[in-house]
Amino acid sequence: MSSLTQLDPARMARHQARKRVNAVALTLSLAAMSFGVFWLLWIHCLHRPIGLR
Repeated sequence: MSSLTQLDPARMARHQARKRVNAVALTLSLAAMSFGVFWLLWIHCLHRPIGLR
């Protein structure tokens, strides 16, 4: 049982590190998606015929 308690802080540290990395990755992916949607809408609005504006 003592070997499990010695590994527990190391496992928790790795778990917390993974959670931080996942949060950063999720934030970056959402930022990239938002930029892409904005860019597509911008292009769509610029290239519509003048009569439809």
